[in-house]
Amino acid sequence: MGQHTDMHPQPRFFSCLAVAIIPVITLILLIDPCMQCSVAQAASNVVRAEAIGTIHYFYSPGCGECRLAEKVLNKLEENRPHLETHPHNMFEPGVMKMREGFDAIYQVPLARRGAVPAVFVGQSWFIGVRELEVAVDEGWLLEASYEEPPDSLSGDKESITQRFASFNLGIVLGAGFIDGINPCAFAGLTFLVSYLLMSGSSRKHLLYTGLGFCGAMFMTYLTIGTGILSVVKRIQVISWIMPLLSGVVGLLAVVLGVLSLVDALGAAIHPDKIEFLLGLPKRISKSVRATIRKHANPRSLLVGAITTGFLVSAMEFLCTGQVYLPTIVYVHSIYPGNPRAILYLIAYNLAFMVPAVGVFLAAYFGMGSQALARLAAKSMVTVKLLTGLLFLLLGGYLLGMLWQML
Repeated sequence: MGQHTDMHPQPRFFSCLAVAIIPVITLILLIDPCMQCSVAQAASNVVRAEAIGTIHYFYSPGCGECRLAEKVLNKLEENRPHLETHPHNMFEPGVMKMREGFDAIYQVPLARRGAVPAVFVGQSWFIGVRELEVAVDEGWLLEASYEEPPDSLSGDKESITQRFASFNLGIVLGAGFIDGINPCAFAGLTFLVSYLLMSGSSRKHLLYTGLGFCGAMFMTYLTIGTGILSVVKRIQVISWIMPLLSGVVGLLAVVLGVLSLVDALGAAIHPDKIEFLLGLPKRISKSVRATIRKHANPRSLLVGAITTGFLVSAMEFLCTGQVYLPTIVYVHSIYPGNPRAILYLIAYNLAFMVPAVGVFLAAYFGMGSQALARLAAKSMVTVKLLTGLLFLLLGGYLLGMLWQML
């Protein structure tokens, strides 16, 4: 009996334990789905936060609306720490081409492409500070930040860069070649060839003179261009300088383009009475001829040719620089602070040398100075027309940049 009494409490113990545990298990089973939902929701929030798109913000130094847009974005980041803004300065290397890619991928209307300030996030874009403010106030920008950006955006930058690099190189090469056949440069070349032939120079001497002259011209113009480019790089740190420079040079290019077209029309109507509005002043033209007579002679050979090329290039820059300066500003706007800008200047000057080399080769193979002069006269209308169109193209681009920055 005593043993039976001792063993009896054991079932009662398990019964009490079961009574205590069952409610706990039941409570856990009831709570667990909620916990799973909470964990799943938390994980979802993490994933969702990681999937939030970066805000790509395009701006230009000195832009008043851009400063207001930056304040809006900074305030947004303070309230939404998970958002990340990537600013893109339109004057930094490659940014302009990147912006062209964003405009194309997001299908921005042509009238608004390139304008600043501009924000691209998710599948949406907002251009102008007022549009950005409305997007933030209405929550549109925040909604867009949860969207995945276009698939083609990630790998498109390189293809855009290559496409625009080839386009820009074509413009620079074309500008150099057109500058090389303008009347200012061509007149000096034909006079040099004529003087050498009249002085009894042999073909060998003519070839040496041509090589030395062209080499000196190339180095002179490249040195001048590099110096101008260096100055532009140094002054770009002042925010208002680049918009002002782009506007002034762009307006100058447009004016020169109109004058060049007027010259082309005058040459077409009165080919025998050509008085160009754009040309080398008579005093400098006389100085060029005097320099050629002094230094380009059979006794000096290569040294005289190099000296002549340097002096003539420096004097003719007043005329040829009309094309060179807008081209330099154009190159800097594409690759500011980038070594590629120097390569583009080299390409420009190589193209500039092509007509000069052609003139000396033609003379070496027997073409006389009179034939070269007739060829220059026949092509005068075409040259002036091409020069005018080039001026308008460069001027329109630079003024367009100024419009975007204002």
